[in-house]
Amino acid sequence: MTFACSGCGACCRAAADAGLVPTRDGHCVHLTDDQQCAIYATRPEICDVAATHARHVAQGLQMTQATYFTLSTHACHALMDRYDIEPRFRLDPSRYSAEAS
Repeated sequence: MTFACSGCGACCRAAADAGLVPTRDGHCVHLTDDQQCAIYATRPEICDVAATHARHVAQGLQMTQATYFTLSTHACHALMDRYDIEPRFRLDPSRYSAEAS
């Protein structure tokens, strides 16, 4: 299963909240003008939902990947609201229920 990212950049705008070094305006230093990650292939674990889930599971979290991805999508939506991101970037979190079946 792969975490679906709409590429809206909302999570990158909350860089300081994630413990990353932000720019003066609070965005991740790797967020480009077109809202893409300049280091996507080598991004930190906190920016990789699947890797973060795997680490939490290794530490004892008992949660399926589908549930984790669903909750992460809801967190994405909250960030989109916080940063007034266009609704077209919202993904349906129920996609993971279908994938888990």
